[in-house]
Amino acid sequence: MEQKKLEKRGVEFIVGRVTKVTPDRVFYKNGDTLSEIKTTTLIWGAGVRGSSVIEASGFEQKRGRVPINADLTVPGHENILIIGDCSAVNDPATNRPYPTTAQIALQQADCAAVNLKALVDGQPLKKFVYKPKGTVCSLGNNDAMGMVMG
Repeated sequence: MEQKKLEKRGVEFIVGRVTKVTPDRVFYKNGDTLSEIKTTTLIWGAGVRGSSVIEASGFEQKRGRVPINADLTVPGHENILIIGDCSAVNDPATNRPYPTTAQIALQQADCAAVNLKALVDGQPLKKFVYKPKGTVCSLGNNDAMGMVMG
């Protein structure tokens, strides 16, 4: 349903497995067909763990995640933002990375969109501030527990 809404707004979905990224191209494979997209901007949105593309990036990593600055940029590469499962942004209260959950990734995406525009416009970047909405835990097929909105 959401895909159709985005397509009506001009978003094109390309399905495939990314095999290589260069500064001006993304190579991907769909079945046996290898294709490429010419680009200078890559927004990666996939998976439940860091991609092999990130693993091969040369960025410092801890447990498959790239430690990032509070504004979601990569240290030493302030024109690159990483969010979601590939990123490790520290919780200021614990000084440990937030877990890789969808609600954190969604909030990072909002901040990254603002910061991407700020980078293009030469403006200061916004610090990512996580606002937890709650958590749930599955306890088998029929039970669960959770805390939502406090």
